[in-house]
Amino acid sequence: MTAIQTFEINLEHDIDEQYQYEPGEVLRGHVLLKLSQPIKVKAIQVQIKGEATVSWEDENTKNPQTYRADETYIDLTQNLFQAHGESKPVTAGKHRFPMEYSLPANLPSSFIGKFGSITYVVKATLKEDKKFGLSTLITSEPFLVLRKLDLNKEPSLMKPYESVIEKRMWGALAFCVSGKVQVTLKVNKTGHLPGEDIFLDAEISNGSPRIVKAVQASVVMHSTFHAKNNTRYSTQMVNKKRDEWEMSYGEGRRWKGVRLTIPPYIPESRLDGCDIVDIRYDLVFRVDISGGNDIRMVVPITVGTMQDSDGTIDRQSKQIPNGNGEHYTKLEDKRHSDNHSDHTEVNGNVDLTSSEDVHLNDEEHEKFRYPMDHGETRRNPLFGQENC
Repeated sequence: MTAIQTFEINLEHDIDEQYQYEPGEVLRGHVLLKLSQPIKVKAIQVQIKGEATVSWEDENTKNPQTYRADETYIDLTQNLFQAHGESKPVTAGKHRFPMEYSLPANLPSSFIGKFGSITYVVKATLKEDKKFGLSTLITSEPFLVLRKLDLNKEPSLMKPYESVIEKRMWGALAFCVSGKVQVTLKVNKTGHLPGEDIFLDAEISNGSPRIVKAVQASVVMHSTFHAKNNTRYSTQMVNKKRDEWEMSYGEGRRWKGVRLTIPPYIPESRLDGCDIVDIRYDLVFRVDISGGNDIRMVVPITVGTMQDSDGTIDRQSKQIPNGNGEHYTKLEDKRHSDNHSDHTEVNGNVDLTSSEDVHLNDEEHEKFRYPMDHGETRRNPLFGQENC
């Protein structure tokens, strides 16, 4: 029977069973060692490490090359217990070794992307002096860093947005016949919080000989990764709403108060503090027209972080998912009780059956932003939604 029953890291900042911190906060906790019988200990150390890693392989050349870049934000080792000279005995029972560290103020947020990640972890190492030499036991605990991006500091992001596009379409057979498709899009604002709804008003008028087949609105995340003076891009659709129907010449359709939710688990725009990964978001409104003559309207949007009245991140409204895939937030409760309409109209008739939403697998949300071990691979819930 081993003498070591428990060797684990306990951090004090536990929100929904995940450790979340802002840059500049103090990381406090302890290493718990539970013994069934005495042992001799040479040292107990903790390492706090935060780093970004970017990597991809260029397969378009005859000799594939791997591009890689790294940034280290924290790499600190603290001795919680150290025997100078001979090992020291530790009695049976529970022993707590406190730890404390002030996180740097310029840390970027945790992130896992297709070609790179930003991760933070606390690792504890126990060096036990046994009869035949030192035995090493290692345990680790990842934690999240959520950097503050206050949308209130940019008042323009809180203003409504409106755009109108007209596009002339020619007939498929009779090229002398033409007409215009007109699209009007209104968005309540361009700055949003994770878990918040975008409200859309849209009107499509088909005065062309072509058939309008569908309307789709999507939130798209653009990730940029930098390594060795090279850049790799990744685009993922993180949510969408789509109506499919046929609209002929002279027909029109209207979206009124349609909701498109910003997913609760995505990182804020820009990833300030990281030089090798960048993130931006677009709202893409697309009208599918026969013959491939689609109309696309792209509205840049900014995703910020929920703020408390004192300026800190509101963790309870941040919508970090728990292990059951459920989200406990006042924001979501309010959203479901709003009286905003969510419907479409066809020539003045309400159509409640044609809207389609993307619902990502909630069971995958827990692992988003979660640090990975070296060499580990993991499916990001944002991947696989490429059609914007």
